[in-house]
Amino acid sequence: MVRSSIPPVLSLGAFVLLLGACGGPDLAQLEVEQRALEREVAVLRSNVATMRARMQAEDLIPSGPAGASTVGPRGGLAGELSFSVTRSGQLPELELPGEPERRSDTDCGWRFSAPWLEAISDLSLEKSGSGRSSPILLQLDGSNLSPHAMPPRFERSCSGAFRVQPKYIFFSPWSPDAVEGTWTLSVDEAIPVPRAIDGRGMYWIYPGTSLTFSFEGAWDESWGDFGLVFDARLLPVGTPDRPRLVPSGQASVSALGQTREGRENRLGLKIETPPSGSSWELVVATPGDGPWVLIETLFIGNEERSLVVSAEGS
Repeated sequence: MVRSSIPPVLSLGAFVLLLGACGGPDLAQLEVEQRALEREVAVLRSNVATMRARMQAEDLIPSGPAGASTVGPRGGLAGELSFSVTRSGQLPELELPGEPERRSDTDCGWRFSAPWLEAISDLSLEKSGSGRSSPILLQLDGSNLSPHAMPPRFERSCSGAFRVQPKYIFFSPWSPDAVEGTWTLSVDEAIPVPRAIDGRGMYWIYPGTSLTFSFEGAWDESWGDFGLVFDARLLPVGTPDRPRLVPSGQASVSALGQTREGRENRLGLKIETPPSGSSWELVVATPGDGPWVLIETLFIGNEERSLVVSAEGS
């Protein structure tokens, strides 16, 4: 990120105007939002670290490396219940029209216009609590650039890194003007997709695909009451021609004889009746004209014994 030498006596309005003069009003707004977000994230991480330390001190979660990746109360069921995840369907093909534009106010910065990706941009996802978890990949002649980069990597250095922002994809090539070739966009095929900073696995279901979570292990009554909690975000992603396109198809989640559908905002499912057998499935699907789905929470068990497939802090 370019550090400003503006004296502190300038007002915020003057600061924004000066940024706009240097890089255009769109870049000025993005820079202001980005810096505010980074301050908020720093406070959030501090609070999370303090809470984790207190929980470890009270023996609610393990200390050491395991404590950083374990969610939920004592008595986890990872040893008694197991699961696997498979994807069905064809991954969406993404367009990247236009040519890269040089960002003249940076040392090695370039950009592509991509307003249709706003809902799944790193900044939008981080602001709404999902972290830098955009599943978008950027390639030059088939070689991947590093995703989720911070400004120094896509502005000051030529490091082959990028970040999906609400209106643009900001990136730096491997050398200042090495942008000749074929640029492509794709989605990350990993299951789950690792989030930046903490590496949390994020389960994405892309339009035209489904994820099937196959569970093995019967529910033991001695573990207490059974509970399944599922919560996901439904995100609208348009096209270069129609960046504000609203999905017409409905995403769905099905498990243990129950199904829920939706196309906007969130998709949830809560079940309190345990499975009758030792093998069962949960399926999340979205059609080709449906929303992009990001699982926020998938929790099985209760306050005493649980299997956390996906949750904040996992």
